[in-house]
Amino acid sequence: MKATGWNFVKIMVGQLQSFIVSLFLARLLVPEDFGTVGLALVFANFVEMFVDFGFSNAIVQKQNVTQTQLSTIFWLNFMIGLLLSSIMFSFSKFIAVFFNIPILTDIVKVYSITFIIKALSAVPGAIFQKDLDLKKPVLISLVSSSITSIFGVFLAYWGYGIWSLVFSQISNWILSTILLWYFVNWKPSFIFKIAEIRELWSFGYKYSLAGVIDNFFWKLDTLVIGRVFSPSVLGLFYRAQSLNNLVIKFAFSSISNVVLSAFSKMQKDIDMLRVNMNKLMHLVAFTTFFFAGLVYLSAEQIIIILFTEKWIDAVPFFKIFSLFALYYTMPNIINSAINSIGKSDKVLKIQIVSKLLLLIFIPIGLYYGIHAYIYATLLAGSIGLIYAMYVLSICIGIEFKSQLLLVLKYLSVYFLLIFSLDYIQITNRYLHIVVLSFVYIFLYCIFNKIIKNEGVEYSYNILHYIVMKIRKR
Repeated sequence: MKATGWNFVKIMVGQLQSFIVSLFLARLLVPEDFGTVGLALVFANFVEMFVDFGFSNAIVQKQNVTQTQLSTIFWLNFMIGLLLSSIMFSFSKFIAVFFNIPILTDIVKVYSITFIIKALSAVPGAIFQKDLDLKKPVLISLVSSSITSIFGVFLAYWGYGIWSLVFSQISNWILSTILLWYFVNWKPSFIFKIAEIRELWSFGYKYSLAGVIDNFFWKLDTLVIGRVFSPSVLGLFYRAQSLNNLVIKFAFSSISNVVLSAFSKMQKDIDMLRVNMNKLMHLVAFTTFFFAGLVYLSAEQIIIILFTEKWIDAVPFFKIFSLFALYYTMPNIINSAINSIGKSDKVLKIQIVSKLLLLIFIPIGLYYGIHAYIYATLLAGSIGLIYAMYVLSICIGIEFKSQLLLVLKYLSVYFLLIFSLDYIQITNRYLHIVVLSFVYIFLYCIFNKIIKNEGVEYSYNILHYIVMKIRKR
């Protein structure tokens, strides 16, 4: 609960910062700027997956890790980071030519430094996560993001345009890494013994390979839209997806970031793991559709109020993402539960099956346009989620039918309410948000209570626990 609480603080404050900064940047910049940076980041984020290659998560999952293992992983990560940085720098011109955007050459060159930065921060971050000590990393993240966000807004105001986004992100990563090293209670030794990390490699490479596959296909949207459509359309897509992620993260990120650490401590007690996973699925499903319904009913009003009417074309994207909200939350929870018992090979299999489905759906979506493409990719991901639930039933014994029924019960309430209330339109945008939100919250809680969805009770218990803790202080 403490680790989750600190994660929630990080997300609340972090997303609030991001929200405020985006208000300024969305007015100072144009959709094309966000789309262009998104294309550069898609390559940087994908290659970044190879820096650590799952060792950090192996450190978290394994109950006892030696100084020799930690040091070996640190130096190995650093060498890989240098190599990947050089490769990214060398391929910068090719990437710019492929998308026919000349400025991408310089942007990609600057972003190539991120691999070295991520390599330096991987092991310290894993140590904090393993101990469920997230207070310091959260405070570090909040301080660094606050300083660099203000820096980015000033750059945009002074006319640096697209470079305000680039320098803001790079400076944030550098500052947070410096602070992480200052506070972590560990320093690497000059030891490098590959033989000592074979056990961690066995778990880590499967975990990482699953992550690489997942990350590549998450970024495939950016590549396809940027190449087939235009940077402007990509900017609208990126804005809608970012805002959706901001809302959805409230529903699950504060929990999902500590699930692997917490469940790994239960790996020898499958019964306890099964009970807690079932509760967690109820909680995630309830909160996901809670927030998704709120943003769906007020999508147009939210976009216009926050980013002005020049972003109105992002509304359809935003609403589609809301319809498939569970696809963004439940898979990480399921994968963490499976990984906690050392079954990273099962998670890898889930990713392969899910992405094969995606490859089938993508051409269909492209044929009918951008909106059909988004529907097709999210539908493929939802089918992949069903397969992940089946694998979970095999690994820890939660009955597959009960998982499906759990999701369908929350989904039915969600669909019933959004399609019933969507026809209500109030002229005043602020009043629309207030009224529709109040009506949705009231009916959503009542209907879930009537059909005995346990997520209502679990959410209430958590809120009650937090209130009582605050009162005692």
